Amino acid sequence: MNIINLSERKFESLNPLDFGSGVINTEADLYELYYKGKKRVFKKLHLLNGAVFANKLYTLEMLDDNKEYLPENFVIPNFLAVVNGKIVGCAEEYIEGINLEKILNNISIEPKTQLEYLKKIGELLEQLKYIRQDTPLKSIFINDLHAGNFVVTKDSLKVIDLDSCKICDNKPFPSRYLLPNTLLKNSNKYLIFEENFKNYKGNAYVKDLGYIDANEESDLYCYIITILNYLYKGNVHRMEIDGFYKYLNYLEYIGINYDLISMFERIILNCSNKNPKEYLETLTTSQIGRANNKVFKKVIGG
Repeated sequence: MNIINLSERKFESLNPLDFGSGVINTEADLYELYYKGKKRVFKKLHLLNGAVFANKLYTLEMLDDNKEYLPENFVIPNFLAVVNGKIVGCAEEYIEGINLEKILNNISIEPKTQLEYLKKIGELLEQLKYIRQDTPLKSIFINDLHAGNFVVTKDSLKVIDLDSCKICDNKPFPSRYLLPNTLLKNSNKYLIFEENFKNYKGNAYVKDLGYIDANEESDLYCYIITILNYLYKGNVHRMEIDGFYKYLNYLEYIGINYDLISMFERIILNCSNKNPKEYLETLTTSQIGRANNKVFKKVIGG
């Protein structure tokens, strides 16, 4: 990887970068960094030694080594930042655009437009599947897949925060939706990272590493949760199993496509998840309006 050498003065004078609501980064602080006339995102890592740091560096190295196989809309960290001979973080291209979280929460944006962006995530997962099948890169998964890690530009949907992806033989990083004591506990198809799982105490980031080892099942789980959270306007992944089934029954009641509901249900069953991207087109504006938690709770009396 390329190296950016920063003086202590330059390093300490960097301005914090605010991506707005929806972007959560537990492993780093984000700053503006201008280098060679271009604005970049600098991630100042919290942990600069030990196994977690080594895992981060390995991940960055694997992203750089395999960049020729990765999708064009992956925003890959391409610089290591060094101060006084020590690595303090990494930097990547700054993407001009709007965070997808904001778009999905903006009631002034047409649902048809929002669904198009959600469908693009499903298309990206299909692309990653082909990459794993047809290139030497056999292990690549987004891992921390949620709307806050996508940026909508004028001509593309960009994926950010990829230094937390699953690639090659790295260890799992924290993921917003891949947590113990959430919906995924109801299925044994998700690969638990036991060393961290046993230390879970209700805090998502006790050990700075992930609880679920990312694979195709977990990426599809996160994708479906992203869709469900968009519909519900809340945290479906935090529901208990009975509440989840009540919500699925309600979605059937308001006329949402049965095949789409079946794909939602599969995330808690001991069978493979399926990509629902093609079925998103069946959702109507009326159904989306009635699927939110306020209407749902009013109808069921919750």
